[in-house]
Amino acid sequence: MIVSFLVASAQKSMLVKAFSRLFKGGRIIKDSKTALLIKNLFTFFVRASRRSIFSKVITSLSLLLSPLFSSWGKLRNSPIIAKTSSFLDNSYFIDHLLSPIAFPLMILAFFAVANVLYGPKTLILIFSGITSFLIGIFWGSLESRRLNPKVKDLTIFSLGLIMLVIGFLGFFLQIRRVMAIPILNEAVRRRLSPKYNYMAWTSVPGTFYVLSTFKKEEEESLPVKLLLLIVIGFVPTFLLGYRTEMLAYFIGVLTVLYYRRYMSKFALLLWTAFGVIIYVVTSVVRLMFAGLTANPLWAAAYRPTITAGFLEGIVMRYGWSQVTGGLIHLSGISSLLRFIPGPRYGPRTIIGIYAGGRRTISTTATIFAQFLLDFGFKGVIFAFLALGFLLSIAFNMSKKKEALLGPYATLLSYAMVGIETGILDLNVYIYLILSSIIVILSLRAKTKETS
Repeated sequence: MIVSFLVASAQKSMLVKAFSRLFKGGRIIKDSKTALLIKNLFTFFVRASRRSIFSKVITSLSLLLSPLFSSWGKLRNSPIIAKTSSFLDNSYFIDHLLSPIAFPLMILAFFAVANVLYGPKTLILIFSGITSFLIGIFWGSLESRRLNPKVKDLTIFSLGLIMLVIGFLGFFLQIRRVMAIPILNEAVRRRLSPKYNYMAWTSVPGTFYVLSTFKKEEEESLPVKLLLLIVIGFVPTFLLGYRTEMLAYFIGVLTVLYYRRYMSKFALLLWTAFGVIIYVVTSVVRLMFAGLTANPLWAAAYRPTITAGFLEGIVMRYGWSQVTGGLIHLSGISSLLRFIPGPRYGPRTIIGIYAGGRRTISTTATIFAQFLLDFGFKGVIFAFLALGFLLSIAFNMSKKKEALLGPYATLLSYAMVGIETGILDLNVYIYLILSSIIVILSLRAKTKETS
């Protein structure tokens, strides 16, 4: 196939071999003062953390919570739960609840929930995108049979650790700037620095990366230390009060835990239902504070209705034509990094303008709108084909190498969340590009010995 041929050819390339020697770390890198300084600092912090008060608190919490998990272990073996789990173990649907097929299923559910009357062109656009995505999944599955991944766990773990450090640094800088907890005050959230937000949200993929390389001790058990890591990684996202990042975190953590067999199908189903309930409750509470409604069903359909309605409006205005010529995607970078030429409005503000809103309004029109406005109908087809292919490759490689579950969970979670919000933020660009590069660079063509 095409990709396996390109990978096999690349492995023989002199340029790729030169880069491989560079990244493997030759004598020049190993003997450099910078590398020695980083190594010594890392060793110092690891040794210091073992003797720190924080480490002692974590250990104490582990001892306190261990009886709770022992009780859950006994409850899990009760006849009713055991029979339910046994029944669900044969469920093909639940096994693929967090596979790439979840993306088109979520799109269908999203547009079905939205209270919008779609025109023929919008329906053709939606189903064409889904079909293109499914073709990408099938193509990626075929290519995966000829490929094997090769990546060190330490590489993934180190990247995850760096992202966690950046995340907490951004969170502390943000809190220091506003001197308040954003989730407790809507007015504070409006004064947050986008730069520090982007830094803080880096803890989300960072947690996925670390979880995917966490040393596995027992089959289908969730160690307390692993649970505490999940809770700690959630702190910046939760306290900043952004539901989108919370949802991405929830999806990614479930993905890593399930495919690493820390979680049964029954537990996955329970946690998924719990996540849906929490999302609806959060929506109801926020709408109540805004004085709009307290109806849970209306709250669940509120955001899908608005964003799907904007997409319908865009299709009615412009059809399938290219309108903005790439400016929406460029604005995700140029609106934050002012030294880059391009629009100074944010991407969602530009979408809002073309959807008929004012320049002071920021809105989304689902993941379809960004590709439709920038590149037309063909842009939607190509984007969904590429996304389906990439997710399929990442998923199949993660089944062969668990360390790649971190990059896969990052790709899946932000793609799922992007169905409503779009993939338009600079930090999300970075997460997706980094995860894609890791997966692509790990690919190796199968040899006769490994076939």
